[in-house]
Amino acid sequence: LKLSPAKVTRILQRAFDMDIIKISIADNNMQITKLKSELEKEFNLRRALIVKSESKNKNDIKKLIGQRLANYLLNILKDGEVLGISHSSTVSEVINSLPMKIPLKIKVVQLLGGSYHLTFEGMDFTKELSDKFSVFPNILYAPLFVDNKKVKKAILNDSSIKNTFSIFKKVNIAIVGIGSFY
Repeated sequence: LKLSPAKVTRILQRAFDMDIIKISIADNNMQITKLKSELEKEFNLRRALIVKSESKNKNDIKKLIGQRLANYLLNILKDGEVLGISHSSTVSEVINSLPMKIPLKIKVVQLLGGSYHLTFEGMDFTKELSDKFSVFPNILYAPLFVDNKKVKKAILNDSSIKNTFSIFKKVNIAIVGIGSFY
């Protein structure tokens, strides 16, 4: 238009004065902060993390969640803590996003037993996470589901199961998926 910056400024100012132009800033961070607070209050959480993604691809979203949670874990974990782990595709992304070696001495314990649907994911994830911390994995050598109370009672009386369950009481942080088992 070959207008000087001064002329453009005057035209814009006049448009503002006449309410032709209005500027509003959509603060998505405010909405996220409000949602975060509501989640923490509703579920009595110490801290909620919300990940915003432009992608609609669920694998991209899981990868982003994994990266965000891995960074958070690296900031909060301290020597002597006990980290519980379940199995899900999102938990897998958390493990994949952590560095190969982490110089902390923590305990890692498997929180859920195995299932023919999930093959050995729980054991594999526990071992992989333990390797990153160079610690012994505490595996839960039990099925996720059993057919009856007799089997449940027998499993709960097993010494290796009792040992793993005793570690559950000391878990400071748990990495769990919230999806369904199928």
